[in-house]
Amino acid sequence: MWYVPDVFNIYGEHIFKSMEDMESVKVGGVHVNNLRYAVDSTLIAESEDSMQRLLDRVVMESTSRALTVNVKKTVYNTIQYSFIQ
Repeated sequence: MWYVPDVFNIYGEHIFKSMEDMESVKVGGVHVNNLRYAVDSTLIAESEDSMQRLLDRVVMESTSRALTVNVKKTVYNTIQYSFIQ
C-alpha cells in the first residue's frame, strides 16, 4: 500500500533530479542547488535570476506531475555575503 508521503518523496526526487544540470553554489567542495528534509525543500542560488530559473524548473516539473507549489507556505530569504581580506 502506498502512502501520500511515499508518493510525495518519489515525485520530489524526480523533480529535484531534473535540476542537477542547473546552476549551483559550491559548499564544502560540492555543488548544491537544493536541500531537502522531510517535506521541506530549500533552493539555493547565487543570484535572483538563477533562483528564478530554479523555481521555474520546480514549478514546471511539479505541474507535469499534477503537483502545485503552495505560495502561501513559500518563504524566501536573501543573504548577501562578502569576504573580508
